[in-house]
Amino acid sequence: MFLQVRAISRQRIEETITTLFRALDEDVVQTLATYAVAGADGLFVHHEVSGDRVDLVAMFELHARLVHEAAVRMAARSEG
Repeated sequence: MFLQVRAISRQRIEETITTLFRALDEDVVQTLATYAVAGADGLFVHHEVSGDRVDLVAMFELHARLVHEAAVRMAARSEG
């Protein structure tokens, strides 16, 4: 079940990136989606290890901002 949820999440992330950043080619979209999912995996693992000492919501907000910023920069490069 975990792998199914992960695959669905990755697909939705790819769809979102494609919608927001139409200039990105498929390889870049897949790279960003892979990075986003791997980072999320790491945050979940870190939360399991560290427990409530980690603000998981804050970490995911930061992660989302950083993935978005990476997409903005990659889109700017592909348009320029």
